[in-house]
Amino acid sequence: NAARRDHAERVILPALARGAVVLSDRFADSTRVYQTLARAGAPAEAAALPAAGPEAAEALHALVIGFEPDATLVFDLDPAEALARAGARPGLERRFEALGLDFQREVRARFRALAARHPERCRPRPRPTARALSRPAAPHPRQVDPVRSRRTSSRR
Repeated sequence: NAARRDHAERVILPALARGAVVLSDRFADSTRVYQTLARAGAPAEAAALPAAGPEAAEALHALVIGFEPDATLVFDLDPAEALARAGARPGLERRFEALGLDFQREVRARFRALAARHPERCRPRPRPTARALSRPAAPHPRQVDPVRSRRTSSRR
């Protein structure tokens, strides 16, 4: 959370103050989902730490971050496919992948529940195709413009 707060103060909030649109990969809502799950399926040494449930994640978010995203795109991918894609990626970071398929299923369920609780800002998206993943994507105007409009009108 401290790194997220630092990122918010140094990057996100100044950009929003300039009127920029900020796209952030795995920020507030991902933190909520993963903080409430990570210790439940973690190795014994991590499970010995204090439990982090949804209420704790919400309280930490409110205290440390203090603002909500205007929109969250939730990409709904089959957990087995997601795990296979993650395993094929280069790099050594495998912390969440190591927690297995049941953990990935629970992550998916929590993101779906989050989207259902916050339909005004969470926008579920179907599984991206391999073709879509192979080319850079620009935000679609219908996704960005309503967010930009809310930001602009709230400053008046």
